[in-house]
Amino acid sequence: MKKQIILGGFLALVTISISQTVWNGSSTSSDAYRTGKVGIGTSAPASALHIESGVANDGVIIKQTTTGHATLKFYNNSTTPSYFGFCATGAGSAEGPGHFVLYDYINNKYNLFFSGVGATAGFMGVGTTAPAAKLDILSTTNQLRLSYSSSIFSDLQTTSSGNLYINPTGGKVGIGTTSPQFKLDVNGTLRSTEFHMVNGSNSPVIDMAEIASAQANIASSGTRQLLFNYYTGNDVLLCTGSAGKVYVGGFLSARTHVEIGDPTGGIVSAPTNVALDMHVNDGKAIRVKTWNNALPVFELFNTSAAYNNVNVFTIKGSGAVQIGKGLNSTSPHYNTTMLSVDGKVVCNSLYVRPVTDWADYVFADNYKLPNLYDIEKYYQANKHLPEIPSAAEVKENGINVGEMNTLLLKKIEEMTILMVKQQREIDELKTKIK
Repeated sequence: MKKQIILGGFLALVTISISQTVWNGSSTSSDAYRTGKVGIGTSAPASALHIESGVANDGVIIKQTTTGHATLKFYNNSTTPSYFGFCATGAGSAEGPGHFVLYDYINNKYNLFFSGVGATAGFMGVGTTAPAAKLDILSTTNQLRLSYSSSIFSDLQTTSSGNLYINPTGGKVGIGTTSPQFKLDVNGTLRSTEFHMVNGSNSPVIDMAEIASAQANIASSGTRQLLFNYYTGNDVLLCTGSAGKVYVGGFLSARTHVEIGDPTGGIVSAPTNVALDMHVNDGKAIRVKTWNNALPVFELFNTSAAYNNVNVFTIKGSGAVQIGKGLNSTSPHYNTTMLSVDGKVVCNSLYVRPVTDWADYVFADNYKLPNLYDIEKYYQANKHLPEIPSAAEVKENGINVGEMNTLLLKKIEEMTILMVKQQREIDELKTKIK
């Protein structure tokens, strides 16, 4: 019985001794660490410290009972040592308690900061302890890189002015496509309230800005609001005036402002093709304003071999119309007539008005009829009737249809009156003879 009591006491002493064993050797002040592996919840530890638990949400608790951080530190004692700690900030932290950080003890800075309290709870900061978004990166360079390999990557970076750069060193950006062909390639609808296009010297080429609902403003520097393919001699320039009107081209400049079709052959190969087609249900299809009566506002040139690029149709600012390839500026009526036609005119009806001196005055009682003998002398000498132009004059100047009809009517009326008088004399002679 006494032996059993002594053995039990020894086992109890060994148990107490093991339960109080420390992991730093025989002395609590020693810096020497026990060799081997330690397992908690496992009898086969695979690492220096191996913890297993079968309880849900169980783990390791590190609690700081003062105002400092509760920290789990990692140290690499090499020629270039690294010393990091995962910390839960305490009341003594400048950022306040309740945050979780990755701290670099070598460079004394936060590498990652996870906000845990207040309106920013759940925000992560890289390079900042005051993240203002779910991910807030604070750096002057190398802010965000997405890498496909060590040599293929895309960068996103912002500047002190708040601008965002995507691939500032090159590369293309695709939205809705995996194979962008341009610096920015969008497969789908692009929506923007403003659009600005500049040239290599950063001068505006096209500026588009929303000015009101369902409206857009297209503008550029100077007087060129929208300019396509501009070069000296030819351009398509749209510019708006102070009244909100749209103008095409410069004013009175010696250049072709709008050219439709191929200038070498146009659309002659396909007669059904239309270079310019306008449909108007109510209103004007084309409206032209000019401040010069003499200059043409419309010209039609025929470039076929038969015409050899001759102007065959012209409308002047005065409203005068010239039709035909034989018209030229040396014609005496070129600048005085409202319609000039080099060729035949066919119509069902033609009115010439007003004629202010119609020949009915021949029938007035006080009208003096010409003497037939005087008329005979005149046409024998001049080979044409009085007041009627000669063949040479007609060949050189043409005839005025209104004037000529009035003169011809005058001659017919005079001839009719004279014939009636002669018939009366003949009838009187016949009566006397009987």
